[in-house]
Amino acid sequence: MWFREQGNHRRCRGMLRNLFAIVIWSLASLSLPVPGGYAEPPPKQTEALGLTFGPGAEKDTNQKGGDDEFFSASCGSDTENQRHCDPYHGDTKCHLERPLLCFRDIDAPVPETLGDPLYWTGGILASTPPQPGNRFKTLADANAFCASTFGEGWRVASFHDGGGWTLKGYGIPSYGNSRVWIDIKDQPDATCWSR
Repeated sequence: MWFREQGNHRRCRGMLRNLFAIVIWSLASLSLPVPGGYAEPPPKQTEALGLTFGPGAEKDTNQKGGDDEFFSASCGSDTENQRHCDPYHGDTKCHLERPLLCFRDIDAPVPETLGDPLYWTGGILASTPPQPGNRFKTLADANAFCASTFGEGWRVASFHDGGGWTLKGYGIPSYGNSRVWIDIKDQPDATCWSR
């Protein structure tokens, strides 16, 4: 009789162990991914891009024998008419250093000596020392940097100051032929700074 009870206890313990193992396995299987339910890894973070223009000086001799210095900056394009800037998504990584193109509107009429009056801004353009585009968190920060560099009334030049794609105004580029950071008011994804 005693042997029979011991055998029953052993069988009960064995059944309990098996039941416990089944419960553990069931709980573990609940956390396993369901076949066919594979989740894609999160998208890789990409660095923001900012809008740049390429500068170039234009020198025109006026009718009185003097010289007027004009400054132009544009998106630029190659021989196949591929534009060098992207005003919708930006074209240059924001950690890179580029001069900031600043503008002061003086409501200047189109000079008679300017060969092509298209894209005239009516103001003065100047570039700052090179800065990483992501140095400026907001447009106000970038405008303040222009004002602290050149004085009151200066702000970041905008894509639309000359009507789009090109800016022309008085001034001389300060930092050679480096592309320059500019703003665009209606494309929030094209600048290193927020509005």
